[in-house]
Amino acid sequence: MADHLPEYFELPLRRFVEDAAARQPTPGGGSVTAMSAVLGCALARMTAAYTLGNDKLAEAHAEVGRLEARLGEAEKLFRGLVFEDMEAYLAYEATRRRAAKDAAQHEKDSKQATLAVLAVPTELVALASAALKACDELKETVSKYLLSDLLAAAHLLHGAALAAAVNARLNLKNVADSHVAETYRSQITKAVSHADRHLSSINSAISQRLSLPS
Repeated sequence: MADHLPEYFELPLRRFVEDAAARQPTPGGGSVTAMSAVLGCALARMTAAYTLGNDKLAEAHAEVGRLEARLGEAEKLFRGLVFEDMEAYLAYEATRRRAAKDAAQHEKDSKQATLAVLAVPTELVALASAALKACDELKETVSKYLLSDLLAAAHLLHGAALAAAVNARLNLKNVADSHVAETYRSQITKAVSHADRHLSSINSAISQRLSLPS
């Protein structure tokens, strides 16, 4: 992590919110998207924790524990992406500022910086889709009193996937290698499709269990 980036997870939440609202380059859309995914995982893990803490649901503990661990790992990775996005953007901006001084070096650095700002949101989309899959598997064992929380978690993760996909697709325009660009585009499209499918499954099952109006 770059030395100049605040240790947001060691600071009051207010600091991240204020910095996101300030007239400064970071945290921007990518890191805020990653933070929303952190919260989505945390909320889903809370629904699992109630099952794990209920002795009457002991038969489900092994499966729920496995899913909670997957969401916990995803949460850690999302935390890392909060900072990776800021670092990638700052490096990209620094490369642009150096362009006038050394055109040849700039071209080389620019390719690397462009791939970095593309790789982070692409990874975020895939990770959000994987976390949604865990939520989808969790939906059958969660208490009905926590289903609305799980659904909220799923929407946070799905929203993160869509927002990251927009960011990634915008950066695709700067990738000169058509094969590389198409590889990333395919990965993003597949991950978004998976995320859509899992959200639809979660929403349908929970709406049915709670008798929510369509």
